[in-house]
Amino acid sequence: MELNRDLEELWIGIAYFLISAPPIPLILLTILAVYRINQEGSNLTYKLVNVINFTQLVQCTGHLLTSPVLIWPALQKLPVLVTRVS
Repeated sequence: MELNRDLEELWIGIAYFLISAPPIPLILLTILAVYRINQEGSNLTYKLVNVINFTQLVQCTGHLLTSPVLIWPALQKLPVLVTRVS
């Protein structure tokens, strides 16, 4: 696969990937820790915090999965079912 010829987009894609990758394990650990604290004594606040953490996890995962398209534009030419979100 060929790298993006536009150097600005290439560097943005690399930065996008490097910024979105490290928080995923940290968010997973936070979700697990809050879940275990909530097991000791049920508390609505902990449940709401975990909802927020879950949405952050989904957002980071989405960024992590879409950043390679900026690095390798050929990924945009994959079947429409894979690349288009309806």
